[in-house]
Amino acid sequence: MSSSHCQTIHAHAWQAAAALFFSGMCFAQAAPTVSELIIKNNAKDGEVSTATLMHIIATAAPKDKDEREVVLSMKLDALERYLNNEAPDKATALALSKTVVDEARELYGKDSARLIPVLRLAANVCLRSKEPARAVGLLTDALRVSDIVYGADDPASRFVLRDLGRIHAAKGDAAQAVQFTKKADYLKKVAPASIKGISVLASAPPAIESKPYQLVPVFFQTTRTKTGNDDPQAYFGTQRAGASSYGVSYVSVPRQRESGTIPHASILKLDFSTDPNHHVILKEISLYDGRAGFLKAIGERMNASARKESLVYIHGFNQSFQDGMETAGMLAVDLEIDGSVVSYAWPSKKNVLKYVADMDESNALINKEALKDLLVDVSSSVGAKSVYVIAHSMGNRLLLEALQLLPSSGEKRRFDSVIFASPDVESKEFDTMVGKTYSQASRMTLYTAGRDIPLSLSELIRTGLFNTDHLKRAGDRDGGVQSLPYLDVVDASKAQSDWLGHSNFTQLAKDDLRALLWLRVPATRRCVLQAQTGGWRYDPQENCSSGAFGMATLFYRRLQDTAKAAAQLDSTAGPLAKQASSILKAMLPTN
Repeated sequence: MSSSHCQTIHAHAWQAAAALFFSGMCFAQAAPTVSELIIKNNAKDGEVSTATLMHIIATAAPKDKDEREVVLSMKLDALERYLNNEAPDKATALALSKTVVDEARELYGKDSARLIPVLRLAANVCLRSKEPARAVGLLTDALRVSDIVYGADDPASRFVLRDLGRIHAAKGDAAQAVQFTKKADYLKKVAPASIKGISVLASAPPAIESKPYQLVPVFFQTTRTKTGNDDPQAYFGTQRAGASSYGVSYVSVPRQRESGTIPHASILKLDFSTDPNHHVILKEISLYDGRAGFLKAIGERMNASARKESLVYIHGFNQSFQDGMETAGMLAVDLEIDGSVVSYAWPSKKNVLKYVADMDESNALINKEALKDLLVDVSSSVGAKSVYVIAHSMGNRLLLEALQLLPSSGEKRRFDSVIFASPDVESKEFDTMVGKTYSQASRMTLYTAGRDIPLSLSELIRTGLFNTDHLKRAGDRDGGVQSLPYLDVVDASKAQSDWLGHSNFTQLAKDDLRALLWLRVPATRRCVLQAQTGGWRYDPQENCSSGAFGMATLFYRRLQDTAKAAAQLDSTAGPLAKQASSILKAMLPTN
């Protein structure tokens, strides 16, 4: 096949691209990287044609596990389109369904819960393609994995059981259908009891940990549409609703987990549910009738807490509702928020090829107004004594716009701390907007990175789509934003949490972010930061290690007294505790 024929695939119908996927005949030339394909094929109008999608699937040559996951997500997108009567044809869909299951097993292992949504999707493709026997086999395997991960009677298994009942009914096996459906209905009925009595996060870990994970309540306000699916991980979609929905989600967070890690959180990776003993999982959600019930519930949880803290988290580009809840849950545990955690879920399209669509949503008035209302409510209507706001990636655009809509707070600062993590906002615009809104917060902090792949992609996508010069992003270490009296700029490159370098702020939760929020000490007294031109650099030294600094902040958080915390550290064996005592005395002198 000629190279010119390969270059015309994009203009052909999806069948031609699908055929190339299976024949592999377009690899005579060097295959483009996944990043190059993402940049070249990003949708200007917010929509990605099936021809484009199949072309990428056909030509992509992923070089590592992360890129394989990106391409796998595109194959799953193609199967979703088949179920929605868009494409591809039956033969291609069946072949793809087998491919995605094989690839997911290879990537995650045959007992990983990341397989469950893949197996369910593949089973639905088989059912639509009139192959119910194969569908039953896939779902039986999904149930096996679910039983391993959650336990045989965990309500999380009800969705696989319901699918099995539906497919057995399609096969004409009424007895089996009734059996599975009855068990699914029972687990649905008892699901609320599995989250009943979840208390506020303790200011210290409980003395007895009966389970290796804890359920964390994360309140939410979202402008996403409901899908009609009662599965918590698929309850809200990617389209914009006409009004906000309010609720609380329950996120399982492992007790034994390195601070700042959420194993499947990545701007380019798939984000499937995983073993609750080892990973962060959205387990259940519950809705309120409206804003009044929502605020009442937050207020009740706040009243039951000691410190009356509230954290508002705004997710970024290419994130699902599930992603935002899970990251907020992780932050709630790592920062030991004693009060309430609230996640604002705007309708990101959860698609790396829909950057422009996400950008449009971050500029939509209804999304900005909804976030503004939430910020007002949390800062003034729920009894919070301390309010922290963290925005990530493109979510910073929404936050900055919402801050500008807030009424003046007068002499009183509305927020104790506002954190801009890897903001996907043009640097000069960021400077201007922060300059207009800094009076709303006692302290503002910008965390940047030097090797932030998604921000680099953002610059290239914008250049390719809009024919503009490279516009540096504020989250880029070389973006040009510098510290000001009201803004600390911290280069967090050395805290890199994954190959993308876009979520470094989560890694900082174990030391610098804790000191910023818990102790409220300026950058000048946080010894894990080193001064550099234009701001600060996260760079723990031999005399101020990350571990010792984290221990110092933790002991002070527990005892709320420098002298007592230092004395307890001095009486603790080991050089780390001795260093932590010295760090604490310098950071929070008793005189």
